[in-house]
Amino acid sequence: MRKLTTLTCILLIIGLISFSFIAFSRIKAPDDVKIRLMDNHVVVETPLLLINLTYYGARVVNWIVKDVGVDLAAGVGYTDFLKRYPLWSWIPSEPWPGELCLAKFKVTPRKDHSQLEFRYFKTDEHDRRLAVYRVIKFYPDKYFIDVEEILVNRGKREITIEAYWNKSIGYSISWSTRIESGDVQAWKAGSRIGFGKIWPWTRIYGRVNWAAIYNDGSRVWIGIIPFNQTNSLWLESKSWGEEVRIEFPAITIRPGQEVKYAYRIFGGPLRRELLNEAGFTGLPPDLSLRLRTRYDKYAYREGEEVNLSIELKKLAGEGYNVSIVFIEDESKKVIKRFNEFLHPHEVKLINIRLTAPRREGIHHYTIKIISEGRLFLEEKTWILVVKPRGERLKLVLVWHLHQPIYLNSSGDFESFKLFHHLISDFEYDHERIGIYLLHLKALERIKGIKVTFNIQPCLIYQWLAYLKKHRDDNFSKAIIEIINGLRELAREGRVQLLTSPIYHPLPAILIDLGWRNDLEAQIRMGKQLLEEVFKLNISGLWIPEMAFNKQLVDIMSEVGLRMTILDEREFIGSVRLASGKAPTPYNPYIIRSKNGGEIRVLFRDSQISDMIGFQASSTTDPEESVRELLYRLFKIYKEHPKGVVTLALDGENPFILGSVEARYLLQKLYEAVIEQKDWIETITLEEAVRNATDVIIDIGEGSWAGGFDIWMEGTVKEKMWNELKRVRKMLVEYTKSIGGEISPIPRLDPE
Repeated sequence: MRKLTTLTCILLIIGLISFSFIAFSRIKAPDDVKIRLMDNHVVVETPLLLINLTYYGARVVNWIVKDVGVDLAAGVGYTDFLKRYPLWSWIPSEPWPGELCLAKFKVTPRKDHSQLEFRYFKTDEHDRRLAVYRVIKFYPDKYFIDVEEILVNRGKREITIEAYWNKSIGYSISWSTRIESGDVQAWKAGSRIGFGKIWPWTRIYGRVNWAAIYNDGSRVWIGIIPFNQTNSLWLESKSWGEEVRIEFPAITIRPGQEVKYAYRIFGGPLRRELLNEAGFTGLPPDLSLRLRTRYDKYAYREGEEVNLSIELKKLAGEGYNVSIVFIEDESKKVIKRFNEFLHPHEVKLINIRLTAPRREGIHHYTIKIISEGRLFLEEKTWILVVKPRGERLKLVLVWHLHQPIYLNSSGDFESFKLFHHLISDFEYDHERIGIYLLHLKALERIKGIKVTFNIQPCLIYQWLAYLKKHRDDNFSKAIIEIINGLRELAREGRVQLLTSPIYHPLPAILIDLGWRNDLEAQIRMGKQLLEEVFKLNISGLWIPEMAFNKQLVDIMSEVGLRMTILDEREFIGSVRLASGKAPTPYNPYIIRSKNGGEIRVLFRDSQISDMIGFQASSTTDPEESVRELLYRLFKIYKEHPKGVVTLALDGENPFILGSVEARYLLQKLYEAVIEQKDWIETITLEEAVRNATDVIIDIGEGSWAGGFDIWMEGTVKEKMWNELKRVRKMLVEYTKSIGGEISPIPRLDPE
């Protein structure tokens, strides 16, 4: 018994020592995470990673993957003299990059030395107080970190976090970097996985599972996995590198309320098992595969022959055998199967011929790339079948061309954008051209298209001022070409020109400020200038930012302007018709004022207009973007075969700030409309409103931005408006004292 007791004690002691050793090892495990605090940055080292974070914005300066020898952070360039360090947070109610990106945080290691807490207290001129905490968890055996961003309202007023340009977007976190040449963006949004180099940008709405940047050559991957509900994903590529940005929904934080955003950042080797462990799910076996589908038409008729081609490209790695399978989704039937050997850097072109289904609508197909029984790539595609109804859908295309006044009081131009947009925005079909002349040449090349242009009067004024001093250079020749070309197209009835208040003020704001006479004078000046230059009657008004107030009806009527366009999203909900019917954006309307004023109006389709302006502009495949546009028009056609669809948007930025391929959108769109002319046709604004009968008896005030805060709110803007009010008051008082005319209409004579 004593021996047993002694043995038991020995075993117990050994057990306690072993348990203590194990427990001690577990407590000490975080020592594999070493944290060194410096003056303005903190260095964190694990067996796998070396991460250097600056106190300013809690941004990453270096992210070195030790076993690969690659820094995933150091290569990023500059924007506006700000180095775009990866990992930055943004409250998008502030102009980019926002206070948090530049503010100096305080840093404290947590107790177990595997966590860092960055904190910053933000206040504004309205005594709103926001505490911002970023808590980062490091692991000794992982290539990822876990981050919590905690926002606490420490003040007594609500704090709303929303983008001033898009009220659905709230707090945002981003990773910007350049690894080396050949970087690729990757993302999973819902069930969709995408790969590419999105130049310059795009926004994908909805659930964002993850977003990343990787490089096949270096075999490294850096990405973000959000754990909160998301609003959208922003993808951008510029000369400084690539960006992926997770945008959470807009939110209002009550006093005392705390909001948490959690996400994971992986930066390490491009190995599927590591990425799957971190949470980057759904990745194909070969990330170097690219597939693109081409069709011989944008839409088909029932039973028509369909010719499509599949372009399959392998960017890197070893070659292997694949089966390319084309499947009809509804029947699950395999339409075609091809066997090929894929060589690196080779492009395979597979041609398929089939018959369009004898049923109107969209028909879905799946393309599968299979190797040795494994699914390597799967892409969805579709064809649209349209049955013309005798009537044609009316499409009103309105392009807004605007540049502010760059001509100073000395007669010098402070910017030459208004000339570069004529001749030198980009290469197009082996010639240098600007977007303004591209609009003209597209109409000259593709007959049968009608377009409505708003060429802002102050843009025309500056062109005329240039012609006063120059006649034989490239700029002056281009000015003469576009003025003469548009004048001729207007005479042919293929183009309608709209005017604007000459200096592009927002009419509703001037009316609300009591400066109606100033607004009327500017509208008269703009109308007069365009009529003299183009030798025709101007009957329509482009309202800057679609900032409408009902008093504008009387002003337009008095000036002789009879028609305009308003934003469907902002205004259609406030419309009340005399007939009592529910309004639709696909009919023209008459707005009558109590004073007898009358104008005619179309409502632009906000969704499709924004699709062209903000999504299709980032396309890498303009034909596919136009197919998507036609599908959206087809859905309207089914419900409103006699309807009028108005697309009204910026005619410059979608093509010059978009991807390289975006410049071809204009031509592809016009070609598609001509190809599908048995169910769709383009008309001008004037033609569209000519037969309007429904009368609007009430409509709200607003703009296509949803209101006026973007132009009115904020310390700097409020100061500028107050200064403008003060100067205008002085000018009015002086004018009265000398017996002058308030809000005169001077004759414009460019010098």
